[in-house]
Amino acid sequence: MSEKLQNALNEQITAELWSANLYLSMSFYLKKEGFSGMANWMRKQSAKEVGHACTIAEYMVKREATPKVDKVDVVPQGWGNSLEVFEHALEHEKHISKLIDGMKGLQVTAGMADGVHWNAGSDFAYHIGAAYSVYTKNANRWVIGGEYLHKKYDYKDMRIPVEQFTAEGGYYLKFLSDRRKTFFLSLGLSALAGYETSNRSEKLLSDGSTLLDKDCFVYGGALTLELEAYLTDRIALLVSARERALFGSDIGKFHTQVSLGLKFIIN
Repeated sequence: MSEKLQNALNEQITAELWSANLYLSMSFYLKKEGFSGMANWMRKQSAKEVGHACTIAEYMVKREATPKVDKVDVVPQGWGNSLEVFEHALEHEKHISKLIDGMKGLQVTAGMADGVHWNAGSDFAYHIGAAYSVYTKNANRWVIGGEYLHKKYDYKDMRIPVEQFTAEGGYYLKFLSDRRKTFFLSLGLSALAGYETSNRSEKLLSDGSTLLDKDCFVYGGALTLELEAYLTDRIALLVSARERALFGSDIGKFHTQVSLGLKFIIN
């Protein structure tokens, strides 16, 4: 584990322990004011924050890093009323969540489209892509990127290439992960827009016939199921399946893609 990542995780441990003390202080205040039920609930939240700190520490030990408990600052001791307590708790949760947001990654992917074709004599389609990810709460992420898709179509004794160049913007929602936070399964929804060209814009074919398919702008969306498997703290293997729907295309609206790739965490 890099020193930068280790320091960031230790700072998060300290933040979680400060949160635990804050909720315990709130519990004491609510108990004094006669709100026993609220006090018990806050005490449980304090215990959860300690649990979060321990989970981070266990993860660091498994990665052969050194978890540390740094100095924990004094927390507030009093509030005007019970409503102020919960308003403070809400604002604090928003703040603590932002501490773990913002991780960024660069990824490259490649794979096949519309089936797996190993025989050069059959229709063959492949795609390559690159994207930039910004993580939000709970390992969800925003993704922007670009993709190139190449497919050949048989015509007499020729094979006519059709190419699509698309830009993507979307959001991926993590819905499953293992306890060690090594594997993440996400579902992504993206908007796509780009340009399609047939036979590299050459309309006259070698047999004298004219290609009627026109170069055109395409637009639509994609639904992606993606698995992230972290090989190290900063490198993840990506396995994905995607269904693209593009309108305006002369070669069909839908394309099914499977791909492999690598993601590199850059902060």
